Amino acid sequence: MENRTSVYSTTSEQEAIIFKDRLVADGIDAIVLDMKDHVTELVGTFDIFVINEDAERAKVILKEIEG
Repeated sequence: MENRTSVYSTTSEQEAIIFKDRLVADGIDAIVLDMKDHVTELVGTFDIFVINEDAERAKVILKEIEG
């Protein structure tokens, strides 16, 4: 993941997927990684990662979505 940057983190898997899909629709290669503790499945986040060069643009788009 050395060429990717985390641009968003949430505890909601659905929110992460919706936001990731919006980035992809805008031409940004985005992925969601489940960062939850796989032992307990109780703690953690879903993080959206994009290619480093797209990070700033992705953050602007995500701020627009959040309103």
